[in-house]
Amino acid sequence: MTKVHFNTRFVMKTLMTICPGTVLLVFSISLWIIAAWTVLSAGAYHDAQDVTSNFLSAMWLISITFLSIGYGDMVPHTYCGKGVCLITGIMGAGCTALVVAVVARKLELTRAEKHVHNFMMDTQLTKRIKNSAANVLRETWLIYKHTKLAKKIDHSRVRKHQRKFLQAIHQLRSVKMEQRKLNAERDVRADVGLNDRGEDLERQMLSLEQRVEQLTAGFSALPAHLSATLTAQHTALLHLLRDRDGRAGPSGPPGPRPRAAPTPAPPAAEGQPQHQLLQLLRGSPTPAPPAAEGSPTPAPPAAEGQPNTSSSSC
Repeated sequence: MTKVHFNTRFVMKTLMTICPGTVLLVFSISLWIIAAWTVLSAGAYHDAQDVTSNFLSAMWLISITFLSIGYGDMVPHTYCGKGVCLITGIMGAGCTALVVAVVARKLELTRAEKHVHNFMMDTQLTKRIKNSAANVLRETWLIYKHTKLAKKIDHSRVRKHQRKFLQAIHQLRSVKMEQRKLNAERDVRADVGLNDRGEDLERQMLSLEQRVEQLTAGFSALPAHLSATLTAQHTALLHLLRDRDGRAGPSGPPGPRPRAAPTPAPPAAEGQPQHQLLQLLRGSPTPAPPAAEGSPTPAPPAAEGQPNTSSSSC
C-alpha cells in the first residue's frame, strides 16, 4: 500500500472500476456541453446567419463530430471552433474505445461461469463422441453384413454404407479435435491461473523480504539506540544529583547521632567468696561492698510502700 500514489489517476481508475458507465456518461455529456458552448462562443460574431449561431446547432455539430459521423452539413469557420472540433473527435474516439472495453468486460464470463460452460461442453462432446463411435460400428457391421453374409452383394448399398462409414469417421475425428481444443483451453486457463498465483506469491515474498530486512536493520540499530538512551539517562541523573548537592550547601544535612558505648560492668572484687556470687546469681540480697574513697555516697533505701524503680542487674 505504501507504493500506491493517491493522485487523480488512481481516483479515475477506481471510479472506472466501480462505476464505468456512470463515469463515461458524465464525461461525454460534460464534454458535449462544454464543446458546444465553446464553438458557439467562437463563431458567434463570424456570421449571424451561420448554422452554428444557436446552441442547438452547435450541439448537433459536436455530436456528429464526437461520434465520428461527419455529415458535412455544418462546419466551423473560426480556428478556435476547428480546434475544438478536432479535440472533440479525438476524445470521441477514446470514449468509444472505452465503451467497447467496458461492454466486453461486462459480457465476459466469470470463472465459475467458465467452469460451468466447460463442463457442459465436455458433456456434450462426450455424447457426440459416443454417437460417432456408434455410427462407425454400425456402418462397419452393415458393410460386413452386405459383403460377407449376403448371398448376393448389392454394390450400391455397400457403397452407400461405405460413404456413411467415412462420414462417421470424419465426424468422430472432428469431435475429438474439438475435445482436444477444449482441454487445451482448460489447461491454458489453468496455467494462467497458476501464473497469476505465482506472481502474487512472488510479490508477497518480496514484500516479506523487505519487511524482514527492515526488521533486521531495526534490530541492528537497537543496541546503539539503547546505549545512547541509557547514557543520556545516566548523564541526566548525574546532573540532578549534582544540582541537589549544590543546593544543600557545604554543611549538609544533619547525620544520625552515634550510639553511646555500653558501660562495662565493674569487675568483681578479688577475694569475694564463691557463695556470694551464687547468691547474686540466684537474686538473693547481699551486703553492699564498702565504698571506695572518693566515690559518691549511695542513695538511701526506699521507704516502705514506695515502689522500687531501680532494676537489679546480674
